Amino acid sequence: MLTPLVPIATGKKGPPYIKDWPNASLEVLEEAMTRHPGCNLGLRLDRYLALDPDNQTAAAFLTQLEKKGKLPPTVSWLTWRGMQIRLYRRPPDFQPLKIVSQGLNLELRTGTGQYVLVPDSKVKTGQYQWAPHLGPADVDEAELPWETLDIFKKLATNGANSKAEPANQGEEIPKGGRNQTLASIAGSLRRRGMTQEEIAAILLVVNQRCAPPLSEKEVRRIAQSVARYQPEEVVVNKNQSLTFPTEVLSGIAGRFAKTYSQYLEVSEPFLFMGYLTLLGHIFSDRITLDSEIHPQPRLFTIFLGESADTRKSTAINKVTQFFRELISEDDLTLIWGVGSAEGLAKAFGTKKKILLVQDELKSLVQKCRIDGSVLLPCINTLFEGNRFQSLTKSHDIKIEEAQLCLLGASTLDTYQNMFAPQFLDIGFPNRLFIVISDSRRRFAVPPVIPEQVRESLRQDLRGLLQHVGALSKGGFYAMPIDPQAMEIFSAWYFNLEKTVFAKRLDTYGHRLLSLLALNELKDRVTPDIASKVVALLRYELEARRQADPIEADNAIAKVEERIRRTLSSGPVSKRELERRCHKSRIGTWAWNTAIRNLTSEGEVIFDRKNSAYALADCHQGCHHSGGDKGSC
Repeated sequence: MLTPLVPIATGKKGPPYIKDWPNASLEVLEEAMTRHPGCNLGLRLDRYLALDPDNQTAAAFLTQLEKKGKLPPTVSWLTWRGMQIRLYRRPPDFQPLKIVSQGLNLELRTGTGQYVLVPDSKVKTGQYQWAPHLGPADVDEAELPWETLDIFKKLATNGANSKAEPANQGEEIPKGGRNQTLASIAGSLRRRGMTQEEIAAILLVVNQRCAPPLSEKEVRRIAQSVARYQPEEVVVNKNQSLTFPTEVLSGIAGRFAKTYSQYLEVSEPFLFMGYLTLLGHIFSDRITLDSEIHPQPRLFTIFLGESADTRKSTAINKVTQFFRELISEDDLTLIWGVGSAEGLAKAFGTKKKILLVQDELKSLVQKCRIDGSVLLPCINTLFEGNRFQSLTKSHDIKIEEAQLCLLGASTLDTYQNMFAPQFLDIGFPNRLFIVISDSRRRFAVPPVIPEQVRESLRQDLRGLLQHVGALSKGGFYAMPIDPQAMEIFSAWYFNLEKTVFAKRLDTYGHRLLSLLALNELKDRVTPDIASKVVALLRYELEARRQADPIEADNAIAKVEERIRRTLSSGPVSKRELERRCHKSRIGTWAWNTAIRNLTSEGEVIFDRKNSAYALADCHQGCHHSGGDKGSC
């Protein structure tokens, strides 16, 4: 027999008839039961733990765990919605948990201050019933395995510490974003120490939101791919030092980086990759790889590091200044910011090649997030293509034969938190080549670089310009690849992990093969060049894992919470709700998605007659600590 039982108001979730029910004795509770015949029954969780799923995703997840033998058979019952509540013996010193993570909404209720409704309790729309063959007369309460408790603790920690979820809880995952979404969730779970089987169980549940769902084999393959890494290998550790491959710092770009870093507090990797980005801009219409896809050596390079001390802006300024002293405006077109796709199209109206310099990447991202702006898809398209068109009633944007490069900077914290879901949905972060570095204080006043040193570096660049001129002869030069170099690059390519972090690394590989060869004044890709490219790509894979913007602030979750708080005091008209929540700042996409999520989950209702939104009754009047909120 399950005890102690608390008398609850008939046909409701609460409140209990006894005010001090958490501390009431068995005798007092039994006496109250006799005074209120036919009342609802709440089981006080003094010595029990109740697994209470509050949405279908959580229910499916528990079913997956049950199939894996991680949830032994125990006393169970069904709510009026068909949600199965499982009752276990309370683990020693275990505290209640609420999990809102990876689309799950699940509570682990336990302790004298908690209760849960049991059969034959009734609510306005249904009745609680014992699960077949799992009533108190059929089975005893089981003990929850410690490894299963560990899964729940990790999920709860994930939900509490994450600023975002990789995907909205109720949002459909469209074709084209399924693998990336599941891989990002898998990486987040692996960071919390979950095993391959535990990750697979959650992914199989999330996969139900995919349209159409992936095969079970593919979902398990994603879990297996991510589980190959130790948890500490995929932790986003902002203090971890990522080592740039020193063997790559060679050629004229390496000499420039090493020289300037002797006079400035700027890291060699920033200077080196900035130099390569400028070279890719200058030679994008003259050099390619001997391949059917004819890759242009254009880079979207972003420097990441702590504010001020890493001298990101100094690196950008010094590299661009060096090139502007030698290269004419016909070959070097820098624009220091852009506000719209129309503005970018105007710039391309007079120039074929443009290097967009964004000292603060956040300002570009904010421009891309403006409601109605097509700047994001424009830049996204021009990473791999050379044309972009957007024809509407209000604008006619047409960009042809354009070659865009990007050089920007951001703090690591800002980078991890700046991207809204629309950036992740179209894979914008994977089009960026990020360089994470730091610097140390060496000069209170940096010394002047001697003129003879500058002139020597200028001679290096002049020599490279002559080298490219001889190769291209006014046209395109398709750089061949030595057979051994092809073997090295192919071995890397065919063994590349299939995770979200590896997306478009091969694209950067194609561009870097020709760039690094030019950097060392070669006319072909040799084995040592291929080895350096592979080392650089491995560095980039780890840099992406460390900077992982999938952990960024979830704009939708913020909007949802703002709507809840606004409606907590009562119904609000549609127009007033939009005004109070600042819809104009949030953007139409984020606003509509948040409203859709809340209404589809039943948290918010819309009165069409009065054109007003309100919280569902259970969220307005049900504030007790026990019971199934969704059944109010």
